[in-house]
Amino acid sequence: MSLIAGLRQRIVDAIRDEIDDLYNVDWYDGLFDEEDVTEWGQSAPAAYVAVLKAPTDPHATGEMLADLQIVVVVVTQDVSQAREGDGQNWGFMERIAALAKDNAFGDPNAAPAANVDFKKMRHPHLRREGVHIGVVEWRSNLTIGTNKSVAEDAILGLAQPPMLPTLVARTGSDVMRFEDPS
Repeated sequence: MSLIAGLRQRIVDAIRDEIDDLYNVDWYDGLFDEEDVTEWGQSAPAAYVAVLKAPTDPHATGEMLADLQIVVVVVTQDVSQAREGDGQNWGFMERIAALAKDNAFGDPNAAPAANVDFKKMRHPHLRREGVHIGVVEWRSNLTIGTNKSVAEDAILGLAQPPMLPTLVARTGSDVMRFEDPS
């Protein structure tokens, strides 16, 4: 499986495990229309994960650094009273953003979320139907490929201390750097 699809699946699994109140959590291709939303509304509350783009830059270690744009669409619906799904929608989005910020997806090649953004999608027809759609969007770096420095050290028999990925801001884009945890 590709590393990007693997991370997307880890996000789906983490949301399923951590947010029991969601009836359906799955991935989607990033495109949706009113028919999709109608289907999603029938299984609400639900969340759908997509990776929209993944531009890459070469990294000094020989790996590629993919700057993933990840979105989770959250769908809720009013059940017993008008507009109750709106607060529920915001609550789910906040919990998903906290998982992303904490990098709770278990991928050692991925950095914590950066530039988390919350969006509400508005549509008169959906509002009348009591369907609420929110989007949590963030960026995360993912290293892809072989770390040539580690491979060379292994050939030479040199031990290297474990490194933890952290996200640091740089003008124009986010880059990953490694810090010694000791």
